[in-house]
Amino acid sequence: MPDELEDLALRFVDDPADVEALVAATRRRIEWRTRRGGKRCSRCGEVLPVRQFARDSGRSDGLDHRCRACRRRA
Repeated sequence: MPDELEDLALRFVDDPADVEALVAATRRRIEWRTRRGGKRCSRCGEVLPVRQFARDSGRSDGLDHRCRACRRRA
């Protein structure tokens, strides 16, 4: 996962220090979500494990705002 995060960060910033900061912030956010037990789906409202959410590089935590089941229903 670290290589994926760094590669993703390089798409958005050019400065190596900014890349490190972005990767560190993303790791903290993922760890926080994992400790809390998951993420709340914006559609069904359930708190689900992080693995139930698809990746979305445009979001601050790198995860889609809807769970995989709600994405299939849409």
